Amino acid sequence: MGPLPKPFLTLLCYNAAIWAALLTVIGITVGGDPAWLAAIGIGGVERSQAHAERTAELVTAMDPEYFAALTTSVVPNTPLVKLRDKGFWQLPTVPRMLEELRTIVDLARPRNALFRTNHASNYLPLGGTLPSDRERIVAAIDAALDGRIPLRPDYARGL
Repeated sequence: MGPLPKPFLTLLCYNAAIWAALLTVIGITVGGDPAWLAAIGIGGVERSQAHAERTAELVTAMDPEYFAALTTSVVPNTPLVKLRDKGFWQLPTVPRMLEELRTIVDLARPRNALFRTNHASNYLPLGGTLPSDRERIVAAIDAALDGRIPLRPDYARGL
């Protein structure tokens, strides 16, 4: 795989700007600080670890009251499919995406953030508060990676 094409980088920047604006409006509307959403897997196979580490850094720096993770899904007839088909991007495996989530939870240092992965896109619904529930959440991810906790099957992910 080579460098990402400009259309992909433009799409990422555009989506980031839209999400930032939306979450700021939501935060202002509900009277709190803006929420923060992470897109697990969006960095692709090659950038998965870097994406996890940078996401944790951003969560720490932003210190949101609410932090959630959604799992990237490849939807037919979208730019992501075109990038995948041309070899510029590949969705990480489910275990790798769980490892990405684990890294984010383990490294992020918000002071008091409500954390959720209960969106329909996620393979492992989790909830708690960071940092107080960090060990329990990481342990649940480890248990899922070891096969001790079942994952939400694709047909039940509502996508």
